Amino acid sequence: MIEAFKKVYLIQELMETDMHHMICTQDLSDDHFQYSIYQTLQALKVLHSTNMIHQDLKPLKLLLNDNCDMKVCDFGLAQCPHSQARDRFMTKYVSKSWYHAPKIMLIFKQYTKTLDVWLVGCILAEMLSSHLLFPSHDYHCQLTLILDVLDTPTLDKLYAINSHRSCDYIQALPFHKKHTTSKNYSDKAVQVTSFQHSLPQCIWTCNQLPQQDPHF
Repeated sequence: MIEAFKKVYLIQELMETDMHHMICTQDLSDDHFQYSIYQTLQALKVLHSTNMIHQDLKPLKLLLNDNCDMKVCDFGLAQCPHSQARDRFMTKYVSKSWYHAPKIMLIFKQYTKTLDVWLVGCILAEMLSSHLLFPSHDYHCQLTLILDVLDTPTLDKLYAINSHRSCDYIQALPFHKKHTTSKNYSDKAVQVTSFQHSLPQCIWTCNQLPQQDPHF
């Protein structure tokens, strides 16, 4: 009887909107910040427990319903960091994104679950400020913006890069000293004036998430 069916239909719960639309059209409250990031981290906890990384999180891929319940979508680039196809797949992963971690752009020797943590930090910063954290037109510009907010990586971190050209490029850039997002950097990459009106724990979380990567 089952062999008679030639098509399979997958019916999913309707999600009326996504985080990108929410950021663009609404003034989000601290409750929105906390509940949304909590759900995102819970989803990552489940995904990472299966030894998979999403590596392409962005507000468009965080679906929301009327109750602000969230579902993470689009696992087309999800990968096991220790699979045999990892190196071939990840080094060719060069699709344009304002959310890419430095590891992706610089072709690090090891990619870990911290890639997703970086993405969550970028999303939270965008929610808090209603602006992209690192708006750029290419990888070179994006790396400069990232270094302007974090800092120039140490030699130990540079050794983890699997590309001599990337190492040379980073070392040729002016030295950058780390900033914190609790200040207003009107002349920097991050327009974060609204951070000052957010909960201290949201600001602290936004500062901490990019630092969870031991290499960058």
